[in-house]
Amino acid sequence: SALTEKITEPLKQETWLEITVSDTGEGIAQENLERIFQPFHTTRAHGIGLDLPITRRLIEDHHGHILVESQLGYGTTISVRLPLTMPEGDKQREFDYFNH
Repeated sequence: SALTEKITEPLKQETWLEITVSDTGEGIAQENLERIFQPFHTTRAHGIGLDLPITRRLIEDHHGHILVESQLGYGTTISVRLPLTMPEGDKQREFDYFNH
């Protein structure tokens, strides 16, 4: 089964960078897969459960998307998709930031 972060804006004529990382580990159980982006959710004894929520927030702040697919017993694949161009409003904000 898979957890997909829905793309809320239609893909325009933009160029995207997609990074995909896969493993052949034990995978993520469905009940955990549905909560992996919830802050403080962890299955680790010493984890704090902030890695993936922070990662998703950073990706979304840069107008990107994250997809996590996992099958218990077969491994997990995480794909991150980031635009190679910035929306117009963000270009102005970046210009303002670097030119105070």
